[in-house]
Amino acid sequence: MKRAFFRLLLSFLPFLAASHIDAAEQIVLGQSAALTGPASMLGTEMARGMNAYFNEVNEHGGVNGRSIKLITLDDGYEPDRTLKNTQALINDDKVVALVGYVGTPTSMAALPAAKAAGLPFIGAYTGADGLRDGKYDNIYNIRASYNDEALRIAKEIDGMGLRKMGIVYQNDAFGQAGLRAMQAALTKHPNLKVAWTESVERNSTKVDAAVAKIMSEHVDSVFVVSAYATTGELLRRARKMGYVGVFTTLSFVGEEPLAQVAGTAAQGVLVPAVMPSPHSEPVSLSAEYRRAMAKGVTNPHFSYASMEGYVAAKVIVEALRSIKGNVTPPAIDAAMRNLHLELGGFAVDFSKSHNASQWVESTMIGAGGKITR
Repeated sequence: MKRAFFRLLLSFLPFLAASHIDAAEQIVLGQSAALTGPASMLGTEMARGMNAYFNEVNEHGGVNGRSIKLITLDDGYEPDRTLKNTQALINDDKVVALVGYVGTPTSMAALPAAKAAGLPFIGAYTGADGLRDGKYDNIYNIRASYNDEALRIAKEIDGMGLRKMGIVYQNDAFGQAGLRAMQAALTKHPNLKVAWTESVERNSTKVDAAVAKIMSEHVDSVFVVSAYATTGELLRRARKMGYVGVFTTLSFVGEEPLAQVAGTAAQGVLVPAVMPSPHSEPVSLSAEYRRAMAKGVTNPHFSYASMEGYVAAKVIVEALRSIKGNVTPPAIDAAMRNLHLELGGFAVDFSKSHNASQWVESTMIGAGGKITR
């Protein structure tokens, strides 16, 4: 019996050794994002884009011989869950960086813990000023800010000759950041005036007060700061009641899910984009992204959120490749500082600040959910 036990033990040793080697050679990154709930398409797509690139890298030997593992935990776009996830990623999973978080209130909830643990916080899916005010020096923002987006929207609306704007904003850190961004943008476009503001709750489709404001307080444009489920309900209700003005929103909304949930009511909505188009190939980055997302998939689908995840993963990998020796949080932080990349049509430059891009272009949701630039 004793001999049989040792034979059984020996038969497992190769697997135990391989498991030990794999774990030792993995670079473990952590992400908290909405995988369920009304904002789930954003978190799912962000993670899908990141994994598409990490999988490609792993298939070709990883980074300096080490594979990348992304652990993604579901927070439902709720800050208290994000904090718990972040603590688990830090304390239990021993991640070396936090990457691709989705949302302003959720990211803000995670930042104190990330800072205390000395972890870089890279490529969050938010343009909020709270991640750009210099309070945290461990943040690396790849996308443009909401201030940049609001300036583009104000320019477009002013150029159309529209003068009265209503603002519907989410009652949290994201909504406040979007509201501040538009208020700042309008100082550069004095012909545009805000007639009223109204709030909506995060992860809710209760938009009665906002719709009533739109219908009773006449404006020719409405700027909405919320995720796609809330925004989609607002569009459907307002259009059904006869509102014919222009709707605008921020990139965080998720253009593809907004078009899906709002249907024909989404036609004509202006949305700033902070990444190259995932639906066409004007730059080589878009073509590369589409090939990666289509690999092994019969009917691939593409989105701005997964494009952003793909870009974030590329930036992270380039930083990791420059590290000589152990991959530690301080080593990643040092690698991110002054990182300057040209990603086939999209520039990432951390040489001047922790904010790598101000690139924004205007897009519109058209018939059938097609997004045009």
